[in-house]
Amino acid sequence: MNSTEKEPAWDAFISYASEDRAAVAQPLAEALSSIGLKIWFDRTALHVGDSLREQIDTGLAESHYGIVVLSPAFFNKHYPVRELNGLAQREVSGERVILPVWYGLTAKEVARFSPPLADRIAAQWIDGIDVVVDMLVGVIGRDLLSRVQAQAERIRELPVVAGGTELITVLAGVSAHAFVHDEFADSNDADAVGEFLQTLEDWIDALDEVGAADQARLSFDLTNSLKELAAMGWIVFAASVDEPIGHGISGNWLVACVAVVRDDRRRVARFDQKFIVVKGKDEDSPP
Repeated sequence: MNSTEKEPAWDAFISYASEDRAAVAQPLAEALSSIGLKIWFDRTALHVGDSLREQIDTGLAESHYGIVVLSPAFFNKHYPVRELNGLAQREVSGERVILPVWYGLTAKEVARFSPPLADRIAAQWIDGIDVVVDMLVGVIGRDLLSRVQAQAERIRELPVVAGGTELITVLAGVSAHAFVHDEFADSNDADAVGEFLQTLEDWIDALDEVGAADQARLSFDLTNSLKELAAMGWIVFAASVDEPIGHGISGNWLVACVAVVRDDRRRVARFDQKFIVVKGKDEDSPP
């Protein structure tokens, strides 16, 4: 996918004749949704006069895969054979994205309308919804797993910092900063956390110009600030993270990411220029 293209919001859409909604499309959509897939349903029901190609194009623009329920009702919509033959040509870069499900059809009947579709492996509704779901998930699930793994590689978990020297390392040489904190319980929280983050912001641009003695004093002060925050129930996570500049500008820059959170939240990560704060594995909520 081109980096300028929008990532599809749905795992798959279901295109079907409206006559097949109750018997096939709706139970299939519910079954796939129940196992965690994001299914675009109802917007791709085909009615008399609808354009199959337009529906396919629209569905694929919003989804990674298109599940097409082929049935007598589907073919009786009087769509031109050339549109059905064009299904395979709608697939991106030779990648299989159209997943056919046959309902009440034989291979001979499918071939009568579209030989390319008849030659493709299809899920058969007559085999039962469990078999159909397994076949579809076998394709969609592999793609979903690879996308999750690719995203996981972009997640940067921030470590807890306990000393001023660690914080100085995070701040040194960065081009931008991103700070976040939990809600304050009172004015003491606001003063302590606010002063701490303001100190970091003030020193970001100056670090490269100060000498070793000044950095040593800053390290000492920051270490004391971290201890004071810890005594108030706060914990600091921080790391310098390489992130895309964005705003129409290509390239990356180094960002100092600092999160000040209550110490009952033990994991903080940075992903897609956003902070993710979750409880640790030993807490009630899963990470």
